[in-house]
Amino acid sequence: MVEAILEKLGLVGNLTGVYSNGWFHHPGGTLVESINPSNGKTLAKVITASESDYQTMVTNAQAAFGKWSRVPAPPRPNHQAVWRGPTLSQKRSWNVDHLGNR
Repeated sequence: MVEAILEKLGLVGNLTGVYSNGWFHHPGGTLVESINPSNGKTLAKVITASESDYQTMVTNAQAAFGKWSRVPAPPRPNHQAVWRGPTLSQKRSWNVDHLGNR
């Protein structure tokens, strides 16, 4: 069932796992298989970023920061990518990790 949904979404073959100012069409990293834990079958194959890809991503992030930092806070939620804050599990992890640092 999951495989059929991914296929309908066009998520077949070797997929890029690298996004920065658009999807990288040919990232230079390694191929990683995403496995369905319920049956052990491969769900997808994802190409990761290379060191050069990461450098490009950092450059893109620095350029985006200059523009993004000038956008007033109220209009920011109207943009596609909005940071939603840490998840509950991240908050719990942070709380546990930092108990000894008070």
